[in-house]
Amino acid sequence: MSRRHLRWGAALLATAALCLGITQASPPAPKATPPAALPADMAQWTDAYFAEALRKTRVPGAVVIIVDHGKVVFAKGYGVTAAHDGKPVNVDTTLFRIGSISKVFAALSASQMIDEGAIDPRADVNRYLKRIQVPSAFGQPVTVGQLLLHEGGFGADLRGVDAATDAKAQVSPKEMQRLLVPRVRPPGLYPAYDNNGWGVLGLTLADASGQSYRDLTARRWFAPLGMTHSVVGVPDDRRSDAAHDHHVRPDGTVDEIDWSLLKPIEQSAGDISSTGSDMARFMIAMLQKGQLDGKTVISPSVYAAVTDFDAHRLHPALPGYGRALYEDRPAGRFAIRHDGGMSGSAASMELYPDAQVGVFFAINARPENPFDGETLSGLVKGVRMFLGGGKSAVSLEDFLKFLKFHEAFAARYIPAPAPVPPAQSGPLWTGDQLRALQGTYVGTSSDYASFIGKLQVGLIEGRPVMLGPDGRLKIGGEPYTQVAAGLFSNDKTGARLAFVHDKGETFLGESWLWRQHLRPAWKSPLFLIAPLVLFPILLLSGLAYLKRSSARRRLGLAATGLGIAYLAGWVLEAQYATGLFVAGWTPVILLWRLIFTLVVGGLALWPVWMAANWRRSPPSLTVKGVAVAIHLLLIAALCWSLVALAGVWGLLNPFR
Repeated sequence: MSRRHLRWGAALLATAALCLGITQASPPAPKATPPAALPADMAQWTDAYFAEALRKTRVPGAVVIIVDHGKVVFAKGYGVTAAHDGKPVNVDTTLFRIGSISKVFAALSASQMIDEGAIDPRADVNRYLKRIQVPSAFGQPVTVGQLLLHEGGFGADLRGVDAATDAKAQVSPKEMQRLLVPRVRPPGLYPAYDNNGWGVLGLTLADASGQSYRDLTARRWFAPLGMTHSVVGVPDDRRSDAAHDHHVRPDGTVDEIDWSLLKPIEQSAGDISSTGSDMARFMIAMLQKGQLDGKTVISPSVYAAVTDFDAHRLHPALPGYGRALYEDRPAGRFAIRHDGGMSGSAASMELYPDAQVGVFFAINARPENPFDGETLSGLVKGVRMFLGGGKSAVSLEDFLKFLKFHEAFAARYIPAPAPVPPAQSGPLWTGDQLRALQGTYVGTSSDYASFIGKLQVGLIEGRPVMLGPDGRLKIGGEPYTQVAAGLFSNDKTGARLAFVHDKGETFLGESWLWRQHLRPAWKSPLFLIAPLVLFPILLLSGLAYLKRSSARRRLGLAATGLGIAYLAGWVLEAQYATGLFVAGWTPVILLWRLIFTLVVGGLALWPVWMAANWRRSPPSLTVKGVAVAIHLLLIAALCWSLVALAGVWGLLNPFR
């Protein structure tokens, strides 16, 4: 949940699989007859599965809880709380960081306060915020309801939102305002998984209630649910109870790292720490529609609000979204889910309401990730890993086995529903309609405000869609067959996804929340990233005029200098801007941005200077003269292209 928390392993897409819950989707399932109890071999099978996964990944510790019809049927702690001098994991007392599962509690609080009339979902959040204000943008305010739907429009950057200790996480309102990530699109335009928006939601709830978010959550949910050990963050007096975070390097080395304790600007998005036993109580209450120990702890209206999945569907045959919770289809079974990830830990919760079964697990390590620092050097290293950096002792695939537990468990122990063919909403798409879907799709949650974030997405993200000669689409390299208008099924796995056209864009997704939009061709790496490197280097060809007349020599040296300065400027921005911003070194960033802006101005004027010089001393009509003219025109074109690129990448405003 810090700036590192949404990227797992060598690729952002793989990260989203765990932190954001992207799973294969199949059609909605009818209600299945619940079993009397899970089979007797479930405990042995689950134990063997996790023991093997932990052995392969070298994760120091984990907890696994399974509930069935209101009772805990499997509860086990594995390993130790810390790789060095750690205590054995205790199901009842060891706190694990549950990451974005925290959003479910924020959604419950928001829904409860909406019922109470304390907040209006249609109101501007600034009406309730007291410590910060969301800056105006796009001529539209951000509402509470939009934040609940991941439609606030904040950038995906997570910069400086965490700290190593509880005391350091308690920052001033002025600091929170400084760290607030800019809005990058109009609110309500489309859903995009938005940690920053949920952080603002938590501040809104706290300010509207006059309490800290920690106290609000404890009073409204932990106490009524009997979650006696759960807490927001890791307060100093609870540090000895909490499992430490770790990174696992590709060579298998396990490094203990600092906790990522979230500042108030991000707390509600992922800061809760909980035990296995506490999460069991929460799962039972959710499976029993708010009932626990014979009492109503979640009102019917609040429960209905967070589980109204029919309200938001990309396609009628795909999983829907309520508030924070989203539908899932592991092995084709109906489930409700949310995952969570911090820098060095991860958690996952899957509920099967029809079968009255719930599964929660948490681990206290994740793969070392070069993307974490949001630097150019980390990006280069990450791309190398993404493309394949040789054999490693611990692979990303080993870690993804934890996620695959849900598929394996559901296939083995949850009754399979009868298949339901998708309803036909019209004639199948053919010909031009299918051809129009071709291109590369990028996640809506990948809209970054920072240059390095945009660069990262441009380099490693993208899901290609191509129309094959047989009339079927290949999506991400896998063949898909159209089974209903705009709905496609994977020929190998049966997983389904849909294409929709909305508000002038084309979207592809497995569900309402997890979607990608078609990237325009001009935003491809070929047109946006390659020129950032190639064009400044080509300006070095101006050195060819070192031995020419003084005017041409000055032109050549100017082009060369501007090219070097341009390249250096964006490299500095990509490598250091995020880190220096978090550290509060804004004047240093401003200095090179001002210089870069002047360089861009120089590039814009270079062709004018060249034309004036050409007018005074035009090239001769000899072969050599024509070659010089063509070369100068090429340099002029490069200059104006670099000016355009600076605008496209948002590099022209030094105060950004």
